[in-house]
Amino acid sequence: MNMLRLIALVVIVLASNLAVAADRVTADAMLANVPTLLKENNYKTIEDMCSRALQADNTTPNAHYYMGLVHEKNNKPRDAFKCYQSAALNATKEKDASLAAKASAAAKKLGAGLIELDAIDTKLADKLQKLADEAYEAGQLETARSAFSALVVMLPDNATIKERFEKVTVALQERGDPIKAKIAAAMLAETWYKVGIGKKDEAADQARALSAQYANTEYGKEAAAMLARNFAAPDRDEISKLAKKLKDEKKTKKVVVAVAPSTTDSTASTPKVSTPVSSSPPRGGVDVEAVEKAADEATKAMPKDKLVPAFTEAYKTGKASYAKSTPGSEGNQENVANALQHFIKAESIYQRIEDEKLTNADLASQSKEASMLRYGCMKMTILGH
Repeated sequence: MNMLRLIALVVIVLASNLAVAADRVTADAMLANVPTLLKENNYKTIEDMCSRALQADNTTPNAHYYMGLVHEKNNKPRDAFKCYQSAALNATKEKDASLAAKASAAAKKLGAGLIELDAIDTKLADKLQKLADEAYEAGQLETARSAFSALVVMLPDNATIKERFEKVTVALQERGDPIKAKIAAAMLAETWYKVGIGKKDEAADQARALSAQYANTEYGKEAAAMLARNFAAPDRDEISKLAKKLKDEKKTKKVVVAVAPSTTDSTASTPKVSTPVSSSPPRGGVDVEAVEKAADEATKAMPKDKLVPAFTEAYKTGKASYAKSTPGSEGNQENVANALQHFIKAESIYQRIEDEKLTNADLASQSKEASMLRYGCMKMTILGH
C-alpha cells in the first residue's frame, strides 16, 4: 500500500514538472519571432506575443524584457521600469547573466529620470489640486473634471482625489448638456430681472417654462423652487451659501470696494450716509461681507428720525439700478452690483427700524422685496458669468 502511494506521488511531481516545462516551452515559442518583429518596429504584435508568453509562464525573463521595450516605446517609463526589473530578477534566478545585465542597465537608465519625473509630478499635483478645487467651487465643472481626472492617474491611491473626481462627474451628469445649461442660466437671469421690475406674471410664466424644459438642470430646479415660494427670498442659510459662492468666485480676480466715511450734512434734511461703492465690478461682483459691515456701521451712527427716509432712499435707488440691469446688456453687472449694495444697506437700516419699533405695513413689504432682490442680484451676478 505504501509503495503504491509513493508511486502515485512520484507521478504527480513528474506531471507537475512537465506542466511547468510545457508552459516555458509555450512562452519561448511565443517569443521566437520577437527579434524579427523588433527590426520591423512592430511593437503592437510584440506586445501581444509578450502578453501571451507571460500568461503561459509569468517568470519568463525575455517576455518581461521585451514588454519593457514596448512600454518604453509607448512613452510609459514607469511600466517599462517595472518590466526591466522583473526581467533582471527572473534572469538572475535562472543564471542568465547576459539578460540580467541588459535588463538592469535598461532599468537603471530609466530610474534617474523617473525620480525627476516623480518630483515634477508632485509639484504639478499640488497645483492641479488647487486648480481643480477652485474650478469646482466656481462652477467650472469641465475644467474641474479634467484636473481631477489627471490627478486620479497621478495619485491612484489618493481616496480623496477619487471621491472628488466622482463628485464632479455626478455634478456634470446632473447639469447635463453645457449648451442647455447656458440657455437655462440665461432664462433664470431673465426671470429674476422680470421679478425685480414688477413683471411677476411674466416671470412666473418663464419660470414654469424653465422648470419644465430644463428640469434636469440646477437652473430648472431653482425655477421650480422660486415658484413654490412665490418668488420670496430663500432662508438665511441659502443666502449665506450664495454669498460664500460669490466670495469664492472673486478669488480669481480681486474686487476693490471703496467705502467712503459716513458724513452728515447739517443743512440737509437727511444725513449723507455713505454707501459702499465699487468700480465696474469684475468677476464675482460685490464683496458682500465688506458691504454688510460698512452698512451696519453707518446704520448704527444714524439718528433715529433719519432711519425711515434713509431706508426709503436705499430701497428706491436699489430698485432703479435693478431696472437698468437687463441681462446681457452693456453695464448689466455694474447696475446689478450697485443695486445689491443698496439692498444690503436697506436691509441693515430696516433691522434697526424694527428694533426702534418704527415699522409699518408698507415698510415691511418693501423690506421683504429688498431681501428678495438682494438674493436676485447675487444670483444674476453668478448667472452672468
